[in-house]
Amino acid sequence: MNIGIRAHDLGRFSSAGELAEAVLEAGLDSIQLVPWKAFSHVERSPGLWSPCLIEEIQSNLVGRGISISLVGAYFNWFSREEIRGGGIGRRIFRESLAVLSALGADAVGTETEGFSILPFINSPKNLSEEAMEQAVAVLRDLQNTACLTDSYIAVEGVSFHVLSSPERVVELKERSGADRLKFIFDPVNFLTIKNWRHQDELIERTVDLYGDDLLLIHCKDFIPTPAGLLPAAPGEGRFNYRLLYKKLKEAGKSGVPFILEGVRGGKIRSSRDFLMSLAK
Repeated sequence: MNIGIRAHDLGRFSSAGELAEAVLEAGLDSIQLVPWKAFSHVERSPGLWSPCLIEEIQSNLVGRGISISLVGAYFNWFSREEIRGGGIGRRIFRESLAVLSALGADAVGTETEGFSILPFINSPKNLSEEAMEQAVAVLRDLQNTACLTDSYIAVEGVSFHVLSSPERVVELKERSGADRLKFIFDPVNFLTIKNWRHQDELIERTVDLYGDDLLLIHCKDFIPTPAGLLPAAPGEGRFNYRLLYKKLKEAGKSGVPFILEGVRGGKIRSSRDFLMSLAK
């Protein structure tokens, strides 16, 4: 079982060597790497992938057996800059695609976000035909770079974003014809106070829909309260991880990376142990 973590949940480091020590100490196999969040000496700007940074990552992370399951380059596909044809976020994403092979990474990942981002409230415009057409346009542009660099794009759905359901995630791929697109499944992203009791059906449906395009799982948990769903570490909430693992195993996908999200401190090892227990 491949269990990893978002690197910046371990802290912010002055070198890849320090990050590697933290990953190994936590007993983890892989990371999701957003370089400007994980490293204090890297800024979110075009050209961030310097030869020195790439070599540092190769030597200290990849060279020590730590795999990079995902390079995170998240940006809002519906910002004014993106609607006009591309901003800094898209440029960094393209540059990240170009260095994937050097990093031994699987894909560059992002959410699409939307015209309006209000937690747990999706605006009609995010569900409009205009929104899907904009998403298709951005993806086709990124697909061109992915084809040239022999790399992959990964998208993640969220209940209050344009890709508000697993069906809309799959629709984006079908309408764009993007064969370089893979899917990140963060099941809690699709859950709300209104639908969390139907999570089993969501799990079954999504694993079936995503099929071979399922790249990795984001792992967090939730506790339902009258005020909404409160975040929790995996195994400490109400999410049905046992069903998720069972379904993945039946689909031949139990080897996909499980990436801890928002888990810090002493909760990291207990979350890892809980996830490992699923395979026993």
